[in-house]
Amino acid sequence: MLEEIVRLLKGLSDQGRLRTLVLIANNGELNVQQVALALQLPFSTASRYLRTLEIYGWLTSRRESRWIYYRCRNFNSGISTLKDHLFDLLNEEELLMEDTQRLFNQLAKKETIYPLGKKNQTKTKREKEILPPLPPFSLK
Repeated sequence: MLEEIVRLLKGLSDQGRLRTLVLIANNGELNVQQVALALQLPFSTASRYLRTLEIYGWLTSRRESRWIYYRCRNFNSGISTLKDHLFDLLNEEELLMEDTQRLFNQLAKKETIYPLGKKNQTKTKREKEILPPLPPFSLK
């Protein structure tokens, strides 16, 4: 049990990972885009935090279509008590409350969140110019 506690605490040795974990613990299940927007981080950083927390045993994940959703892992009673005390202390932090508020604002907007890479792709010359569509292709 001691080794598991040490491993879990190593996973929280970064403020960004700690903020990520508290955000997910308070909001159930989130994907990388939701975490990145709430914490105002690049998607790659949020993804790295989520993966690290999963490796250290704090999170579990499931794939749904293109998205991977992360949630807090269920622990045995001893570690669960430690986790509950930790979150009780952290829920008073103003920065963590701001993260949760940004997440709520983002979810309330119900904006489309693009899969990784889709939003930042450059448009082709044809997409930039407003041209009529190409005629259908036919073999004659």
